[in-house]
Amino acid sequence: EAVYRSSPFFWAFRQASAQLSTPVGVPSGGVRAGDPFAAAVFAITDALPFYDVGAVTQIFSNVCSEETGCLLDEPSSPSTSDGSLGDEPSDGTSDARLASPTAATFESRVELSIGRLFGLPASSSVMTTRASVP
Repeated sequence: EAVYRSSPFFWAFRQASAQLSTPVGVPSGGVRAGDPFAAAVFAITDALPFYDVGAVTQIFSNVCSEETGCLLDEPSSPSTSDGSLGDEPSDGTSDARLASPTAATFESRVELSIGRLFGLPASSSVMTTRASVP
């Protein structure tokens, strides 16, 4: 599958059209009548000539990771009445030591360039999808 299909836009399009099927096949894309509608649309657009996919980037911010974990504030006083920090592991969402919450964000950028237009000026477009989770 084309790398730019990693954009959340294409995932959302697939979800929004999941109940639809294509009435006709698209032989160049290997799509048959009755296949998912999104597959037919993608096959048609992929068959358009003279375009190049440029940089595809995805940036995640303010999320915990297996490599770096989550930032924790050092407690100024014990968090339980018996003076301990508690013996239950954190689920990563309710631990009082977690740094003040900031929204987790995601940004996906896909650059599309059309440079072979038979004498016309080259064109490019950047499709950007952003989301945040409080």
